Amino acid sequence: MQTLKITLSDQLLEWLDGQVRVGDYADTDDYISGLIEQERERLAKRDALQGLVAEGFSSGPAETFDHQQFLNDIKK
Repeated sequence: MQTLKITLSDQLLEWLDGQVRVGDYADTDDYISGLIEQERERLAKRDALQGLVAEGFSSGPAETFDHQQFLNDIKK
């Protein structure tokens, strides 16, 4: 495991310590690791969504959608 040194203002450090106290975190390292993991997951979801949007755009023009016909079809 690597060590990373960061510098925080007193205000940010107080906030960070407060988050550790009220959360389910062992220490500030645990909290920051959790934030990084959340960001990795958020970016992965964003990338997946962007891929789906690109797939939709490349699938061609939209077709007319008949809502009532759809409802009738799923009742069968």
